[in-house]
Amino acid sequence: MAIETLSLNDVEASYQRGVKILKGISLSIIRKDISCLIGPNGAGKSTVLKAIMGLVNVERGSITLDGEEITNSKANQTMRKGVSYVPQGRTVFPEMTVWENLRMGGFILKDKSKVEERIELIYEMFPILRDYRNRKAFTLSGGEQQMLEMGRVLVLDPRYMLVDEPSLGLAPMIRNMIFEKIGSLNREKNIGILMVEQNAVQGLQTAHFGYVLDMGRIRFRGRGVELLKDKRVRQLYLGGGEIKTGDS
Repeated sequence: MAIETLSLNDVEASYQRGVKILKGISLSIIRKDISCLIGPNGAGKSTVLKAIMGLVNVERGSITLDGEEITNSKANQTMRKGVSYVPQGRTVFPEMTVWENLRMGGFILKDKSKVEERIELIYEMFPILRDYRNRKAFTLSGGEQQMLEMGRVLVLDPRYMLVDEPSLGLAPMIRNMIFEKIGSLNREKNIGILMVEQNAVQGLQTAHFGYVLDMGRIRFRGRGVELLKDKRVRQLYLGGGEIKTGDS
C-alpha cells in the first residue's frame, strides 16, 4: 500500500510577476504525521500553504496529493480532494452563530445530511462548541474561535489539514489546549497536518517532522525533536538557548 503524502516538488511561487516568494521548495507531508514550518517573518511559510490551496501562483515545480498533481488547482477543487485550510487570524463569520459557522464549512457538500452528522462529531471533539452553538461567533474568546475555525473545516472530513499560526494571540493555557487538539486530530482521526507556527519550540515539540524556512528556501529539515537540539537552528531561530522537552 502506497504511503499517502502531500508533496511540493521544487516549487517556485510569487504573488506578483517578478516578486518570487518561494524559491525551490521541496517537502512532503505524510498523512500519519504532523509537520511544522518555522522561520522568521517573511520567510514564505504562509505562502507554502497558500500555494497548496491555489491561492498564489506556482510558476515552477509541482504539488501532488497522493500522487495526483494539483498544482494551481482552485481552492474548492483541492478541498474536494481532501485538503482543508485554516488561515491565519480569526476568520469566523462574526454575526453568524456557532452552528451556522459550522454549517458553512460544508457548503461544497451535496449531501447536506452529512453536514449535520459531522457537526455532531465536531461537538464531541470540541464540547464547548455544542454549549455555545446558538451564540454569535464574535462573542467567543480567541481560543474558542480557533476551535470553531478548526471545527468548520472538519465538516469536510479532510485527509490533510493546513493550519496557519494556530496559537496566534492565545494565552498559554489555551495555546496548550489547541496543540493538544491538533495532536488528537492526527492520532485519532488520521488527519495529516501541516502547520505554520511562530511559537517554534512548541510547534516542533508537537510535530513529528519540521522544516525551517528562510528567504523562500528550506534551510534545515528533520524530526521535530532533532531540530530543537540542533545548535545551528537554536542559534539562528530559537534565541540560542538550551531547549528542554516540555518547554513552551
